[in-house]
Amino acid sequence: WQDFYDALQVNTMPQGLEEVPADGQAVHFIDVGQADATLLQSGQEYCLVDAGEASSEEALLSYLDAMGITRLKLLVMTHPHADHIGSMQAVLEHVTAEPGQEFTIGEATLSVLANGVETDNYNNLSQVLFFRAPGLRVMLTGDGETEVEEDALAHCELPQADVFKAAHHGSSTSNTLSFLQAIRPQYVVVSCGKDNSYGHPHQEALQNYALVGAQVLRTDEDGSVVIAATEDGLQCYTASGGQQ
Repeated sequence: WQDFYDALQVNTMPQGLEEVPADGQAVHFIDVGQADATLLQSGQEYCLVDAGEASSEEALLSYLDAMGITRLKLLVMTHPHADHIGSMQAVLEHVTAEPGQEFTIGEATLSVLANGVETDNYNNLSQVLFFRAPGLRVMLTGDGETEVEEDALAHCELPQADVFKAAHHGSSTSNTLSFLQAIRPQYVVVSCGKDNSYGHPHQEALQNYALVGAQVLRTDEDGSVVIAATEDGLQCYTASGGQQ
């Protein structure tokens, strides 16, 4: 981790991250503004879920380069909106997935629990993904709205998640209390831009996170966020506040 820790600028690097073993299990929520880019790590194998906007290409590639990543085991596009796939071509060709599929990443497994709801609303094409690594469980639902969450609740046996990437940047159109109660996350990470015009995250979503007792972290306030499995349990590292 030391090369990564030294390479990033002081105002963007997750503080204390050098304490995490290089062969560890972690999820990286990369600060790409009002967009999404989530890096799943198991040892020296990686999966990138979404790739920000075209304007975030430099930030995203710099993060990957600083970590010394030259190969991704898997690249996932949750749904075809510009703030999720804008830099995808610059990173690697994407792959698609179907419900029931599982992909191995190091010691971890990425499972496709659901493939969204067929609709003209591209947000609801978002896949419901579950990353299970030793000591770390992460739920990702892209920009899936209430319909996606209700469909998953009706047709999937949803596992408990340690970490949930806030759906649709923390929008009130997603992040229903019933879904959150089903997965019971310890951490919720909101990927959103500072002073964004959408008002993300919305108060309704923040209230629901609080009702399930989740700790909320935000890329607009905390910069890039990393949550890693350690011998002492989950540890969180941010650009603004270090280990939590």
